[in-house]
Amino acid sequence: MSPKPKISLLHVVLISIATINIIALVLFVYLAISSQVLANLNYISVASTFSVAILTILYVFTTDNQLRIMKSQLDEMEKEHLFKDQPILLLDNTEFIIECPRFFYSPPEDEFSFFSRFFFNAKLINTCNDPAIVIRLDVKIIVPNGNQTINFRSFVEKFNFASSSYKAQQARFMFIEDKRGALFDALRDNKTITLQTILIYQNTSGACFKLINSYSFNISTISRAYDLKDAENTTNSKYSVREILANWHSVIVQAPTMYKEKVSEMTQIVHDTSKWGQYKAMFTKVEDAFNAQLKERNDLKVNVYEDNDTFEFKTISKEEFSQCPDNRVYFEDLINKSKQTRVENQSKPNNL
Repeated sequence: MSPKPKISLLHVVLISIATINIIALVLFVYLAISSQVLANLNYISVASTFSVAILTILYVFTTDNQLRIMKSQLDEMEKEHLFKDQPILLLDNTEFIIECPRFFYSPPEDEFSFFSRFFFNAKLINTCNDPAIVIRLDVKIIVPNGNQTINFRSFVEKFNFASSSYKAQQARFMFIEDKRGALFDALRDNKTITLQTILIYQNTSGACFKLINSYSFNISTISRAYDLKDAENTTNSKYSVREILANWHSVIVQAPTMYKEKVSEMTQIVHDTSKWGQYKAMFTKVEDAFNAQLKERNDLKVNVYEDNDTFEFKTISKEEFSQCPDNRVYFEDLINKSKQTRVENQSKPNNL
């Protein structure tokens, strides 16, 4: 819907003059008829007054139409100037890593947990000569779960500047929300996982752009296991990818119940500095027992493939740009999910 045109002071004055002329003409005719002096009226004066009123109205509408045309032309010129530079940002060298499950303690949530972290790595490049500024990159994992999907988010990566003459910038995302092994479950069911990337940025004129793209992978695109700290240290596991995922998933699901009592004891002493040695020994004991159940200790590298049909590039308003994802909201949502998971784990019976 186009915005309602504003009425200028000139319009108000001209409309008021036309209205007064019409009212004066009507009153003049009415008084003339009521006093029965219509025959003596100055018909020239009446016609002149009427003509002035009509011309004034026509002038008002003509001027208004001209002003609208001029405003439309100015808006079009401004828009053309704003969007003449359209940088196109893309992600290159994309890779997805499934980390071997680990035992964690998270101070912000004061929580002990067992899960795998996921990493998405990519290089941000500008394919055009026009620079881009105020860049925000958001990535979301979409995991099928029955008739619905589960979404896992990470931090929003922020970049100040990107141009074709500037070196590619590394983006790294870590996902730590999958505490129940939903991604493992979907992969074992031969389902396709989607990685949705959203790039929001501006050009130097202040125009805002949004680029949406997606990548996908499944169990068949998991190529090898390797150590994140040493990418050259590759290993050939004696287990298949499906066996590794099944083992990891099983260990993650059983761990909260299996180590519930030990975790409860650690929770009571983790903030007591006088018992730090006791806490560290207990943590190491649980960690070693957990690791011993894993058939594969190296991480899994996943080859992701770009979905060309999902590519979308469009201009957006500054209002929409200002509503880009916020890391504060992500943290609040993460803490709430952790609290919910902790309550569910505490409600499970011990299995020692």
